[in-house]
Amino acid sequence: MNKKLLVLMILFLLATYGCVSQEEEQDPKLQKFQDIGVLSFGPKVDKVPPGRYAYISLVIRNNLLGEMASNVTASLDNVYPFKIIEGNVPHGPDDIRTNNTYYDGDAGLSYRQHRITKFFPDQEMEFFWILKAPNASEIANMWYEHTIYYTLDYAYKMNAYQEVIAMTESEYSYRRERNALPTPAALISAGPISVVPATQAHVIFNPNEVSSFTYAFDMKNIGKGMLKPGTNLTLSFNYSDKINCSIPTPSQGWHCDYTHRRCTNDAITPEELAVGIRIGIPCDIKSTTETFISLPFYFDITYEYTLEGNAKIVVAPLKVY
Repeated sequence: MNKKLLVLMILFLLATYGCVSQEEEQDPKLQKFQDIGVLSFGPKVDKVPPGRYAYISLVIRNNLLGEMASNVTASLDNVYPFKIIEGNVPHGPDDIRTNNTYYDGDAGLSYRQHRITKFFPDQEMEFFWILKAPNASEIANMWYEHTIYYTLDYAYKMNAYQEVIAMTESEYSYRRERNALPTPAALISAGPISVVPATQAHVIFNPNEVSSFTYAFDMKNIGKGMLKPGTNLTLSFNYSDKINCSIPTPSQGWHCDYTHRRCTNDAITPEELAVGIRIGIPCDIKSTTETFISLPFYFDITYEYTLEGNAKIVVAPLKVY
């Protein structure tokens, strides 16, 4: 089991029995639906004279309850007519670096981009650029307001654990009469993809027979960004050895390894996640003499995500500065 998911399960159990408060499980700066969050973006000084230097930064954070991100790439857009200064040399925004400068993944990127190859939970990072403002003649010695955009791309993985509780009719009735019906566990690590159970809380089965049910859940992108254009989300899940499962619905993109009880779909599109998609897993409970069964499902969700934003910077001629 994934270590982060195991920690979440332990926290869930502690919170359930009053040993830890829900507030202690939150990231101090980000919300639960954020894997990586942008804490700030913009120039340190929003007004500079022509031909002078400006410092612009993008500060990001990886959620305490998230996973390691990889290939986190920050890009500036609409930089011209500003130049980017590195090594005291002005460069065009789309000129290419030949080596790493400030960050370990910079080599081969344009000067308007920075990259770190690994970004760990509870870590913060500042990407920065030194810009040289256009000369007065380039802006006709006029007040010049310019919008610079950023794009933040990264690869991420979320984990989820969901439980189905199956009981015989007599066991269900016994527990209901005593107000002792258990609540199935449903846990998910930090990130923008919601996975919400859509199946009844308890499944009734017949002992000594194969009993069928469909485990359903809804997935949706509830984050502030979108899946990186041209990419799909990959969803994989493992299921209990007390059941047999078949190809989920909708069936497009699924392939299952029944020996290892694992199914994967690498074709869930940004469009599907934008509106939400319901997935159903047809399952058969194996013949058993047990009257109460916990049926866990473990989910791995991998994707590439994009966040965007912008800020303004002003070039003010000396006569009005």
